[in-house]
Amino acid sequence: DPAFRRQGIGTLLMKEIIDRFKKKEVKTVRLEVRKSNLGAQLFYKKLGFLERGEMPLYYEDGESAIAMELSLE
Repeated sequence: DPAFRRQGIGTLLMKEIIDRFKKKEVKTVRLEVRKSNLGAQLFYKKLGFLERGEMPLYYEDGESAIAMELSLE
């Protein structure tokens, strides 16, 4: 719902998840995001995620994914 976007809710949720991972001594968080979803890529980069590569034809519709990673060490 667009009414709930850009209010910091996603950032708060992700920071809480990352804090919980750190408490459980998780070393690395990895995710994939659609290549066309530049907004999500920027969101994850602002949280410290780095691009680790492209995964061609990752989704059923043939779109590639961008692999991203966050080191918690």
